[in-house]
Amino acid sequence: MKKIILIVLLATLCIFFKASAQNNKAIDVTTKGIQVGQQVPEFIINNIHNYKTTNAKLSDFKGKLVIIDFWATWCSPCLAMIPKMDSLQKQFGDTIQFLKVTYQPAQHVIPFLEKFQKGKQSRLPEVTDDKALHKLFPHIYLPHFVWINNMGTVVAITDADEITSAKITLILKGTTHANLPTKHDMSITYERDSPLFISGNGGNGSTTIAHSILSAYTVGLNGGYSITRDSGEYSKVTVTNRGVVGLYRVAYGEKEYIGNNRVRLLTKDSVNLLPKVAGKLYLDWLRAGNGFCYELMLPRRSQGQLFNRMIQELDSYFPQYQVSMEMMNVKCLVLSSQPNAANDLKTKGSAPHVEYSRQSCNLLNTPLSEFMEQMSVVYFQSQYPLVDESGITDGVDLNFSADMTNVSSVNAALAPYGLQFQIAERPINILVFRDQIYSSKK
Repeated sequence: MKKIILIVLLATLCIFFKASAQNNKAIDVTTKGIQVGQQVPEFIINNIHNYKTTNAKLSDFKGKLVIIDFWATWCSPCLAMIPKMDSLQKQFGDTIQFLKVTYQPAQHVIPFLEKFQKGKQSRLPEVTDDKALHKLFPHIYLPHFVWINNMGTVVAITDADEITSAKITLILKGTTHANLPTKHDMSITYERDSPLFISGNGGNGSTTIAHSILSAYTVGLNGGYSITRDSGEYSKVTVTNRGVVGLYRVAYGEKEYIGNNRVRLLTKDSVNLLPKVAGKLYLDWLRAGNGFCYELMLPRRSQGQLFNRMIQELDSYFPQYQVSMEMMNVKCLVLSSQPNAANDLKTKGSAPHVEYSRQSCNLLNTPLSEFMEQMSVVYFQSQYPLVDESGITDGVDLNFSADMTNVSSVNAALAPYGLQFQIAERPINILVFRDQIYSSKK
């Protein structure tokens, strides 16, 4: 089925690779080359076959509607148009002139046409080895038709669908070019050996539906991550300037935050995974080949696959590690509550409000889970993993002052609310790194 689809696509639209290769700058027929409504300057057409002379001026066709057909022998839609144009040329006689033009050499084209037409005489002049006309009318997709009226003005630039008896009759009657939709071709700078969309290679990526990219540490980007959901078009996860552990923490953190205190390195060497340095030394470590940027974007209909796909890709990018989430008994900071805590914390029903500082916490009508996440991500991130066993799920009012990085200080401030953090072992999910073991077959 895939093979059949590919053939159909190729037969539907031919891409003029040679034109694209010859011109690496962005070209749009609406802004470059001769446009619809403009006069065509006088020029000489060379290498004409099946015509009374081997060269001619455009003015030699004055008084006729000239339809230039840019084609190639490898373009199936182009070949399908040959008998149709031959028939139309016969129908309209001297009032029109089809002119077939190809960049390909005569020694290839002429024998091909003789075989294709099976000995039948064609009414269509054939221009080979062309560069001049292609320069006047730049394009990338074949077939490509340029309509020049009897006064030498371009009245239409179209694809093959517009080449009909009815449309030709309209043009001959003087109907304006607005009746024919203009075929727009765009050739964008693209180097096959360079990454697509990077530094404008192939465009700016504005048409991207899905993509995945991994890069080394990038100077100028802050370290962090972001997750985009329900954008209307796509879902996306982006991680910038983080180590391997940081990438996996995001990938496995879809449902719950995973800090470094929930990571276990069961590897022989942990230096390349989680160094015990900070500040400039940590930045130097990232720059030394340990920092990465990663982004995965999927269509919105595939957003449920986002994190699973990210895990799969990271596994393929870093095959030296076995990474998994495993249930382990570890020491945790467990938040417990007194029997009356729920009543003491019950919200008075004001509008939800969240405000933190290093010395205070102020929550109004906000779930306690928000407080736990803030403590895990910001204030207690270097300590034990946090577990909420308070059993309080409704919105609460919680207002206190304390050193938010100090467990004893926070506990003293939480006591009037019947809450307390205690160190205790609990079975929780831990992100585990192991060295990949490769089996060798003798």
